Parts: sequence; structure tokens; C-alpha cells
Amino acid sequence: MKCPIGTFGENCTENCPDGTYGELCSQRCDCKINQRCNLLFGCLECLNGTNSTNCVARCPDNMYGKSCSLKCQCKRNQKCDRIFGCIEQDLEPQFTFTTLTLLMILAGLLIIISIVIGVTVCVVKRNNL
Repeated sequence: MKCPIGTFGENCTENCPDGTYGELCSQRCDCKINQRCNLLFGCLECLNGTNSTNCVARCPDNMYGKSCSLKCQCKRNQKCDRIFGCIEQDLEPQFTFTTLTLLMILAGLLIIISIVIGVTVCVVKRNNL
């Protein structure tokens, strides 16, 4: 049985060791600093915001860029984006479900109180006639 590319061993259950790739892991990677050794294709350049073997891991907190090689040093009103680095935070207040629900309940209560007051005024006027 022939193992799929990127695997080796009994029943082809082992992935290629770091630094190797291809059929039975017979090829060696000689990657540049911003590249990673892919089990199938050899040296690949990771997209911004990813790192590790095969470029599948996201950058850890406060790191960004190619192979997560850059460290964020953001200002108070910024956050660290794993692809672009420091970006402005959205400072506009956001209505949450609970805030919106509370506003709807208060509006409903005001309507009910208005109706009760209106009915009470009508009953009192009617009884005074």
C-alpha cells in the first residue's frame, strides 16, 4: 500500500516530521524565515495572522503579521488585530440585547401607566356628573 503524500509509517498513520514533506517524507524543507514546511508542498509562505507548521495556527495575543513575527504595542484606544497590528477600537456604545429589552419594558410600562391614568380620569369625571 502506498502512503498518501505527507504521511509515512505502519498504516500511514504518522505525519511527516518537522522539516520534511512529500511522498514518504523523502523531501527536506529549506525554508526562509517567513515560510513554513508544508507536509504536502514543502516551503510555503504563511498568510499574515497565521504561523506554525502548515500555517494553520492563528497568531497568539499581541502578535501579528507574517508568521506572527511582529508584536503589537497598541495605544489605549486600539486593539491588536492578528493581521494588521494595532487598529482603532469601535468606541461607539453598542446596544445590547439586555439594554434593548429594558428599554422596551420601560416603554411598555409607560403606556400601561398612561392608560390606567386616562381610564381613572374618565371614571372620576363620569362619577362627578
